[in-house]
Amino acid sequence: MGKLQKKVFIRAGLSIVLLGIVFSGCAKKGKAASDEKEVQTALLQKQIQTLRSELESVQKELEAERQTSLELAEMLRHYRGGGQGNTSSAEPSAAALIQTSGGAEVLLSKIKELTEEIQRLKEENSRLAGQVQTLKALRLPVPAVEGQKPTSAPVEVYAVGESGNQTIKDAYALFQKETASSERLAALESTQELAMEQEPELLGLLEKALEDPDPEVVRTAAQMLEPYRNPAVLPLIEKALRSRDEEVRLSVLGPLEEIEDPRCAELAVMALSDPSDTVRGRALDVIRGQSPDIQILSLSRAIGLASDEVKSEVLSLLELRGDKAAVEVMFNGLKDPNPEFREEVKSVLRLLLNQEFSSYNQAMRWWKTNHSRYDDNLLEQ
Repeated sequence: MGKLQKKVFIRAGLSIVLLGIVFSGCAKKGKAASDEKEVQTALLQKQIQTLRSELESVQKELEAERQTSLELAEMLRHYRGGGQGNTSSAEPSAAALIQTSGGAEVLLSKIKELTEEIQRLKEENSRLAGQVQTLKALRLPVPAVEGQKPTSAPVEVYAVGESGNQTIKDAYALFQKETASSERLAALESTQELAMEQEPELLGLLEKALEDPDPEVVRTAAQMLEPYRNPAVLPLIEKALRSRDEEVRLSVLGPLEEIEDPRCAELAVMALSDPSDTVRGRALDVIRGQSPDIQILSLSRAIGLASDEVKSEVLSLLELRGDKAAVEVMFNGLKDPNPEFREEVKSVLRLLLNQEFSSYNQAMRWWKTNHSRYDDNLLEQ
């Protein structure tokens, strides 16, 4: 077990102990219960950030090892090609480098060592990603407080104006009248605490505010969607993603990382087609943090997008997953109209499966015969 892995396990163990202490006191009412909830949320958030930092380090190391292995394999392939009478200018250079490295046998040994290290890093990557998802799942249930609705259970979607909450009713009444935008904004801001509590009755007002003519009101409404972790908020996120305001589109992406609903994949991919580099970059970050099941849906849709830059980033995420589901999505990249991207896909598949593919059809024939050799984590059985 590596030092990094030991550190993560120790931190995860401490986190579980601390969480046990926090949850044990959550039967308190009123302000005490609210304080416990804040402590719980802060603890979990800090632990997730720690694990994500560790995960990022492992992923960078994994990508570097894979790149080195790929370069060595290419060097060896050119060298062998030169031995068969191929006289391309690249191969004499490859041959010279191989001789400098100690010969083909030494190079093969290095490739084998790198392959084993890549496998170790893949397993460590999977463990870390699993721990992040476990902690994210722990963050969703909120300790019961008298008179408070659970935030992780299905909620009723209230029509505009049907709320039983007087603060929401008063705010909505202002949106129905021809009032100054400053009044509407102040009324909306008065409900921000309810948004932090993921109050379902507030969604009707937020939907109305997203249609407001004042950009500041719309931006505030979009920001107030961020704490929600219930699928009921997804139609509002879709509406916000169609806004012309980049800030609005950027504000609503966070919940797509947390909510377990296939529509999150559709909306994340919608953001990957955004004209803004910033929004596209944030969408990629969201997909990195999604649960494995939602993430693979996002990636399977995204690999067919028109932007070569985005497709290359998607391929990198699939490579980092390095599992059976990721490989099956990568095969679709062999149908891409861009020959350069197809070559990128072939290189990654060569590294993961140690197999050359000339076309999508040939790859699928090979996979149909050989897929049973691998488990879900792409380990040969």
